Amino acid sequence: MKRLFCAFFFGFVLLSGCAKQATGEKQADIVRPVGAYKVVMREFVPTVEISASILASKQVTLMAKLPAEVKKLPVVEGQFVRKGEPLVILDDKDYELAMKQALAQREAAKAGLKAAEVAFENASSTFKRFSSLKEKEAVPDNDYEKVETGYKAAMAQLEVARAQVKLAEVGVEAARTNLEYTVVRAPFDGVVGTILVNQGDRIQVMPPTPLLLFAQISELKVVGAVVDRELGLVKEGIACEVFVDQVLDAPIQAKVDRIDPILDPKTRAANVHVLIQNPDMKLRPFMSARIRVKGEPKKALSVPDDAIIRPDLGGSKGFVFVIRDGVAKRQEIETGLRNGPYFEVVSGLQEGVLIVRG
Repeated sequence: MKRLFCAFFFGFVLLSGCAKQATGEKQADIVRPVGAYKVVMREFVPTVEISASILASKQVTLMAKLPAEVKKLPVVEGQFVRKGEPLVILDDKDYELAMKQALAQREAAKAGLKAAEVAFENASSTFKRFSSLKEKEAVPDNDYEKVETGYKAAMAQLEVARAQVKLAEVGVEAARTNLEYTVVRAPFDGVVGTILVNQGDRIQVMPPTPLLLFAQISELKVVGAVVDRELGLVKEGIACEVFVDQVLDAPIQAKVDRIDPILDPKTRAANVHVLIQNPDMKLRPFMSARIRVKGEPKKALSVPDDAIIRPDLGGSKGFVFVIRDGVAKRQEIETGLRNGPYFEVVSGLQEGVLIVRG
């Protein structure tokens, strides 16, 4: 108690003297109460608190794959849509006509193939008969050669007809694909973002016209930057908690998905990515959040925050005033973890010494 009284008394005198020296003139003493703190061991849990933002796990800008006029917009911004549901409907008149034309060309090609098959069958039958007569030398060479040439021509025409049917099939498939492209559908379950076109707009493909933004939010990414000195605690796969205070009463239990391999040279920080589920759709992209990662508890020397003077605010180095024989002397220290109002002492102090606080 006697030593504590000395510390308080010293604080009054010290601050009073500093006030006089700062002005160089005689003036009334400025009295500010200070206290003393005995450096003791406390338990610290290594904890990293990361300010973060919520992002969509997938986000795409949908483009039209063919030129057309916007016929209908069956969705509104913010609407949840299942995979495959229509988002933008384009005018399909030209593509319906192209489909009919492709189907007609396929039918014509099939008819041509049938005719070629009949012609080849007749030519083949004739060629077989003349080949048999040729073996018996019962047919002139000129007649045989004519039949042989007709047979080969029929075979070639049959191959051409088959190729034309294949080509027509490709044309039908292309026309069907273009017709399907007139309805732009959701690529996955998600939410409609900003709609970038209006009904009646003419869509181009060169350059492509963006239609709307679409995002998956049933699963979200939480991304925040952790400084280099704290990266030792944050590792891929480690358990963490995600706080979204403005929406959720309790934290979301999650794991660190990945850490960017390259730090920002200006901030000396790396982005940490955490995946979270959003089944009830309460969370939205670009909400603010906090990621908390905890390590194993440990014992360490402690000093209160109000005893530390830091030339570099937010830095780990600073100084305190150690009380020895009634005199306060400046002592450089380095701090580490925080536990409420107390900081871990990494270096500079020993257990049991008294320091000025307040």
